Amino acid sequence: MEELIRLAPDLVIEAAGNESVLAHGPLVVASGIHFLPMSVEALADPRLLTELTELANQYHTGILIPSGAIGGLDVLRASRARGELNEVLLTSTKPAAALIGQPFLIEQGISLEGLERAVSVFDGPASAACIAFPKSTNIAAAVSLAGLGFDRTRVRVVADPHILCTTHSLQAKGAFGELQLTLRSFPHPKNPKTTSLACLGAVAAVKNVGAAIRFI
Repeated sequence: MEELIRLAPDLVIEAAGNESVLAHGPLVVASGIHFLPMSVEALADPRLLTELTELANQYHTGILIPSGAIGGLDVLRASRARGELNEVLLTSTKPAAALIGQPFLIEQGISLEGLERAVSVFDGPASAACIAFPKSTNIAAAVSLAGLGFDRTRVRVVADPHILCTTHSLQAKGAFGELQLTLRSFPHPKNPKTTSLACLGAVAAVKNVGAAIRFI
């Protein structure tokens, strides 16, 4: 990482997991380099989020959050800025087979073997969701950062034995009105653990940094 820092890039993108954000994020930001973590869920750690925020302010750089496989973050940010955002609910409906073996489900005694209908396996704050499903809650983290924060953002995880792709439904209410958005994203053909849209979102974020016309 020190060798990379010496090259003085404008931007460093993390794509190696939550541990990498913790290990290298502070050094990157303290070096005055913009930092784009693909593992957004790592920022559910309040100490890490505070440290990175303080370093970004001190060294006049930024933490860039990719939208990933969800939309509507602009609405959350705008309504939050005026104090007009009251409720946010993210429902992630996943193929049951993709959730089998998750440590949280094992600890809770939840079995998905032979499941015949969709069932809710988690319903709680995003802060708890990121702990329960540490490798599949990047969208919950991005929604939390854009909106009401990790403790006030509600997340539901549903296991459905009849689907092959994950569906994310975002609902938000407040004085601004209501937001309802549903997005069904396909797995990346070379890495089924992520989606094509998540990868495209990172590319779009990088292009936006140096674009003459930027969406903010």
